[in-house]
Order: sequence, then C-alpha cells, then structure tokens
Amino acid sequence: MYYPDLYQYLQQVYQYMKTQHERVKNLEARMDELEGEINALKSNGAMKIDKIEYKFDQLKVETLEGTLNIGLTPNLSEEIEQFSVNGKEKEEVSEGQEQLFQRIHKDVHHYLNHEIVNDIRQFEEKYNYKLEDPYRQFIVQDIRKQIDRRISFYLNQMNRNGSAEGPVEQAVLEKVKKDIYKAIEAFINNLPQKMEGDR
Repeated sequence: MYYPDLYQYLQQVYQYMKTQHERVKNLEARMDELEGEINALKSNGAMKIDKIEYKFDQLKVETLEGTLNIGLTPNLSEEIEQFSVNGKEKEEVSEGQEQLFQRIHKDVHHYLNHEIVNDIRQFEEKYNYKLEDPYRQFIVQDIRKQIDRRISFYLNQMNRNGSAEGPVEQAVLEKVKKDIYKAIEAFINNLPQKMEGDR
C-alpha cells in the first residue's frame, strides 16, 4: 500500500535533518576557528600597544592654568594624613624654625627669580626642545606654588634628625634646589616630541 503523505513527510524530515547537519558542521568549523584564535592570543601573552603620540601643536592655548605637579610635592607616606587634615598650604614648622624657614624661602625665591630660567634653557638644549617664554613662566609659577611645602618638609625632616641650624639652612636649600632641577629635567624630558619641522 502506498502512502503519499508518509513519503512526503519522510522527505521533509530528511531535508530538515540534512539542514541541521549542515548547520552543526558550520558551527563546529566556526568553533574550531575561534578556539584557534583564542590559543593564538594566549600564546602571544599580553597584548602590545604601540606608542601613543599626542599632537599638541593643533591645540590653541589661550591661558595656562592649573598645577603641573612636576615633582616638587614630596612623597609623604607617613605625613599624608597631616596634610589632608590640616588642609594648609605648607606643613607647620616650629617657632624656632620660622625664621630659618623665611631665610630659606627668600633664597629659593631669589633662585626662582634670577637663575631658574638658565636651568630651564639648559634642559631645553639638552633635550632639543624649545619652550616659549609663557610656558617657562608657567613652569616657574607652578614650582613657586609648591616651594613652601617642600621647605617645611625638609626642615621638619632634619629637625627630627637633630641637625644644627647652620648646616640645616644650606642643606635644605640645596635639597629644594636639587628637587627643582630634577623636576624641570623630568618635565622637559617627558614632553611629547615635536615634529622635525616644528623645532
């Protein structure tokens, strides 16, 4: 006996199974491909990101504002709470140290007013990076804002070590000037490189 509906039904089932079989084969092939990519990524280790360059020459700067923090803020692991609680511009110094602080402050500001520009220009030559005068002034002003904290930090540090006053004044002055010098060098050395035509 012939059942046309049964034959047609079996053909539909066969077509459906054939289609499903093709889809499973495609999915298995895709899964193998993805496993290969994952294994390749694992064998390469961490992803490497090429150097990122910023093009500042296309920016128009009308005013220079803010704080550069170019290395003069001391690393105060134990005194950090004192700064945040007091919220003052400089760390407190004892009454006996206030005159010493003022003398060092005066010497550092003399350096900032008369000598620092030469140091900045030396680093400009060393790293072949010419700065404009407003940019130099901005660097000096930013350093000037950070000086009081630095002087206070070194005075208190030396006071804890029990140093005599004469050597303390010179030592603190030298440390602050050395920090300024290092900060300027690090700052200029880390500026984005100019294109050859811009130099």
